[in-house]
Amino acid sequence: GHLGMPNAQLVDDKHCLTKVYRNSFLERQSLQIGLGIFIEDFPDLSTMVLRMCPEFVHLVTSAVLATDVSSQERQKEIKDRFERVTTTPDGNVSEFEKTQAVVEQILLLADVGHCTQGYD
Repeated sequence: GHLGMPNAQLVDDKHCLTKVYRNSFLERQSLQIGLGIFIEDFPDLSTMVLRMCPEFVHLVTSAVLATDVSSQERQKEIKDRFERVTTTPDGNVSEFEKTQAVVEQILLLADVGHCTQGYD
């Protein structure tokens, strides 16, 4: 579960998650736990989903990492992707990249209401 503190605090406290992951520590822990539960507790469903949508893990990872609003690098990457898919002619942007950009924007919108984070 969520530790109730921002990633920066984990770095300051030298929390063990900062040794396991290179960035977005809480988001990556959530991914590991969530995908683990999905695969272990729902083996038939997860097998079917992964077979039908091989990009599923990448898309879920991108969506969850989008909620790390404290990462300026990640937020720039998300903003750049959204600008690219909304300004580039359709033939030059993959359907997956369009989907990824939309899902990231939905998660960012949902995360704005997160009461433990400050927004500048």
